[in-house]
Amino acid sequence: ADAKNNQNVECFDPALNQWTAVAPFPGKLGEHFYTGSIGQDIYVVSPKFLYRYNTTTDLWHQLSKLTTRLCINDVWAHAGKLYCINESMTSMFVYNPETDSWYKEDVLDLPRAKYSQLVSYQGRLRAVLLPKHADRR
Repeated sequence: ADAKNNQNVECFDPALNQWTAVAPFPGKLGEHFYTGSIGQDIYVVSPKFLYRYNTTTDLWHQLSKLTTRLCINDVWAHAGKLYCINESMTSMFVYNPETDSWYKEDVLDLPRAKYSQLVSYQGRLRAVLLPKHADRR
């Protein structure tokens, strides 16, 4: 997306090794947004909106935004759903594209972490943590 007006969007095609303009983003992206892809769709998520870009039709669709206040740390696509988690990994909300709805997912009792990420690996969503008091050598 173009940082100047936050609406121009380009897509990179590795087969052609080139960038191509696609349909402009229908709103203002702002500074804090996250992306995930499911099938042919790319989702753009922020605390204020949720959009789906269909790569086949080159169209954007506004979807149901997350109504619970959540400081999103990142978004992961896994098993056909989008997972949004806060920085401390204590709250997670899941978006189901089939029902255009969000629900709260239980988070395992994870140890306090200085840094954390989720990753979809071998069909499972896994947490990667650097413990709060780990010695980084």
